Amino acid sequence: MKFNSLFPKISFPVILIAFLLPFVLVKCGNTTIARLNGVDMVTGTHVGEGDDVQQIDPNLYVLGAFVLAAVGLVLAFFKKKEIRIAALAVSVLGFLSLIGFYFDVTGEVPGKGKMIVIISLGVGYYIAIIGFLANSLFFGLSLTQKEDRLPPVLPGEND
Repeated sequence: MKFNSLFPKISFPVILIAFLLPFVLVKCGNTTIARLNGVDMVTGTHVGEGDDVQQIDPNLYVLGAFVLAAVGLVLAFFKKKEIRIAALAVSVLGFLSLIGFYFDVTGEVPGKGKMIVIISLGVGYYIAIIGFLANSLFFGLSLTQKEDRLPPVLPGEND
């Protein structure tokens, strides 16, 4: 059962590393206007050059997912059933937060009617959402399994 104890200890850091990868790509035709990673979406950033600088505010959905991934990493080191329930809740909420981010980003397309702007989600987003989904399944399945029991003590071993 070594895999069971290592999986969340590896998957939550992978989710956190995914925030360093591109989360959102903004393109106009074949030209990439902006490439924002998850940390940019958490902290906010400026996009553009010269007089055409746009302020990108922090996205609460991505901020929530980032905080949940950090909390999940801490919870991954505990083994009690109550902690696994909390880790399941963190994983599901992180997954739902990134789904909310998807609808938030695809719902607001700048420059409607003026030019064709394509907003696509990057590899960091997909790694993070798959990681939260995998953790949700892992913790959900681990809670359905019976508790590991100690092997029976044979007579004469208590001496």
